[in-house]
Amino acid sequence: MPMKRKVLWAIEILVPTVLIGFVFGLMLDLNQGERQTKITTPDIQLRPTQLPRGESHEGKDVRNLFISNPTTGSQPNSSTDEAPLTPKVFTGYGAYVKSIAISPDSRRLLSGGGYRDASVRLLHVQIGVEIRKVSGHSDNTDVIVAFTADPRVVLSAGGVDDFTVRFWNIESGVQIRTVKGGLESGIFQAISHDTRQALAIQLGGSHLGGGFSLWDLDRGRQVRQFSARGAAAFAFSPDGMTAVIGGDSDGSVSLWDLSKGRVTQTFAGHGKGELITSVATDQTGQRILSAGSDKTVRIWDARSGRELQRLIGQTAAAFSSDGSLIVSGAEDKTVRVWTLASGQETKRFEGHTARITAVAFAPDRRFVVSASDDRTIRLWPIP
Repeated sequence: MPMKRKVLWAIEILVPTVLIGFVFGLMLDLNQGERQTKITTPDIQLRPTQLPRGESHEGKDVRNLFISNPTTGSQPNSSTDEAPLTPKVFTGYGAYVKSIAISPDSRRLLSGGGYRDASVRLLHVQIGVEIRKVSGHSDNTDVIVAFTADPRVVLSAGGVDDFTVRFWNIESGVQIRTVKGGLESGIFQAISHDTRQALAIQLGGSHLGGGFSLWDLDRGRQVRQFSARGAAAFAFSPDGMTAVIGGDSDGSVSLWDLSKGRVTQTFAGHGKGELITSVATDQTGQRILSAGSDKTVRIWDARSGRELQRLIGQTAAAFSSDGSLIVSGAEDKTVRVWTLASGQETKRFEGHTARITAVAFAPDRRFVVSASDDRTIRLWPIP
C-alpha cells in the first residue's frame, strides 16, 4: 500500500476512535458526578394522592402535591421559594364554610364545612386546587379543623348531631381514629394549638350552654367539667393552660385557668344582651380578641383587662403569627387587614357576596384567607 494511503487510512480509523473514547470518558465523568449528586440529595418521596371513587381533580396533575421528607415529615421548598401568589377562589361547597386552617408552612389550607356539607377539604395554596376531600361527620353539623404536628394527619371536630373528633391521614383519606362526645358530655368547639386537647360545650338550662368540659384527645376522654352558663365561643391559649370563653348573652369574655377551674380575668364591653361569636389569642397569650353580635371586634390586654383596640363593623377576626396585624371580615362583606399598634386599616379586599364566617392569616404573612356564607373560600395575597 502506498505510504500516503496508509497515512490517510490511519487517520480515518484512529481519529474517530479517539473522539469516541473522549466522549465516552466524558459521559462516565458526568454519570459519576450525577451519582455523587444523588448521594447528597435528601431522601424526598413523592406520595401521589389517591382519590375515592367518584372524585377527581378536573384533569389537573397533582402528583407533586403530596411531597414530604419521610425522616422529618417536613415539606421541601417553602412557599417563599415559589412564584408570586395570585388571588384564588375555591368553590364547590354545598353549604357555608364554617372553619379554615392554614398549615405551618403556609402551603396548604384545610376547611371544615357547615350544616348540610360537613366535609373536610385540603386545598393547595400555590396551585389553587382541592387535593383531598374526606367525609364522615353528620351533615347536620358544623365542622372545625386543625393541622397536627404530623403533616400527614389532620383533625376535624363535629358539633351538634355529631359529637366526634376525627383524625385523618389526609394523604390517603383514611380515618385513623375517633373520639366520641355527646349531648351532655361534650359538643366539641375548640382544639388546642398542639391538637392534644379539646373544649366542648355542655347543653343545659335556659342558656345555650350549661357549662363546658376539657377533653384529653390522646386518651379520648373528658378530664374536667366547668360550670359556666352561657358559654358560646371558645379558644385555647397557646400553652393550652387557659381557656378563653365568650358569653351567649352578656357580652363578656372570660379567661379560665384549666388546672384550677376558676376565672382569672373578665372582659366586658360588647354590651348586655350581645352574643360573643368568636374569640382568639395572639401567640404570646397576652392579647385577646373577641368578635360580637354588636358588629365590633375588640382587642384586650390579658393581664389588665383593658381594651386596646376596637374595630367597628367587623364580624370575624384573627391575629397574624407575630401579633402585629389583624385580619377581619366586615359587615359589608369585605376582608380587611389592620395594624394592631395604630388600629389603622392597611388593606381591603372585595369579592364575597355574603356574610364572612371565618378568616385566617398565613403563618408566613404572605396572604390571608376568608370563608363565607356564599359557599366559597378566597385567598388574598398581601403585596
